[in-house]
Amino acid sequence: MYIKDLIASGLSEHEAKIYYALLKFGDAGASALAKRTEIGRTNVYDYLTSLINKGLVTEMEKNSRRYFTAEDPKLLEEIVNEQVRKSKDAANSIGRLMTGLTEMYYSNTSKPIVKVFSGLNGYDAVYKKIFNITKLDHIYHLIPDLDNYALPDPKFHNHLLREQVFTFLIANRGNNLLELNKRDARMLRSTVILPSPIFEIASEMIIFADQLVLGNLQKNEFFASYLKNFELVNMLKSLLKQQISAVN
Repeated sequence: MYIKDLIASGLSEHEAKIYYALLKFGDAGASALAKRTEIGRTNVYDYLTSLINKGLVTEMEKNSRRYFTAEDPKLLEEIVNEQVRKSKDAANSIGRLMTGLTEMYYSNTSKPIVKVFSGLNGYDAVYKKIFNITKLDHIYHLIPDLDNYALPDPKFHNHLLREQVFTFLIANRGNNLLELNKRDARMLRSTVILPSPIFEIASEMIIFADQLVLGNLQKNEFFASYLKNFELVNMLKSLLKQQISAVN
């Protein structure tokens, strides 16, 4: 019951299991949490980092070992309220976006493909579009704030690693940049900050091949627009490549 309620509050299934285990059994290291939750030890660290970024877990050191402790569950209420606000913002953004994309669809003779996906089925459908592309060597993942970044489901993330798909993770801001940079090589990823005056990121976006998807890309509240258009996507990728090179 608690796990389902935690998921409903905005946590992923694995985040919920880890947070619940810390609440029920107290402070623990990653190995103990992996055993209690049956989540791989390597993945446990990723979900712990996400929980730390959300303020629900704190890392500490005892006898030169890393331990993790759960914070007050009242913080969940703040997270839920923030998600409600973001959902409203995303809904407003989607409305404005769809007006522009619809005009593009009917004015362009090449007629780009525009669709809207929502819910868990939409989440799966969008990621399957990425996986169905053969010889995909990189994607761009844009997010306004790195502190809100969460890895996709392990089955999707593991596919990217298995297929050697490199991820450019780009944000306007984020306090956890250095923490993500430490894991970039292992994650086949490059995490960079592009300040908003250079390239403003209004909502989360994934760009791949000749397609892009943008909106609220969190699994439990997924609502996003999908666009397939070579000219537009190629222009965005070229601009991002230039800005990343300038920053590096």
